[in-house]
Amino acid sequence: MTTLTDTLKKLGLRWEDLTPEEKTTYEQYDKVLSDDITVEKITECMRMQINFIENDWANPDNSEKKDAFLKAQMRVLKTLLAFIESPKRSKEQLKQHLKTIT
Repeated sequence: MTTLTDTLKKLGLRWEDLTPEEKTTYEQYDKVLSDDITVEKITECMRMQINFIENDWANPDNSEKKDAFLKAQMRVLKTLLAFIESPKRSKEQLKQHLKTIT
């Protein structure tokens, strides 16, 4: 049983008792509870954030303070992304190297 199923049971409710709106909310909660966070999802989210920052950075109306903040955000995201991806990159480089010597 899931956490949500347990909650319904404790409340004395069944799926059939829920209104369409409650069923939609239940399904959204179930998705949140069942989704696993993966390295791929994290890097995808970070890349999207980098794109948002780049688009925001291109605004000529930004103040110096905002540009400095965006620059700091970008540096942090790119550093974290490089850290997360470095083992994968090293593995790929080693595989390529091993292919060349065999």
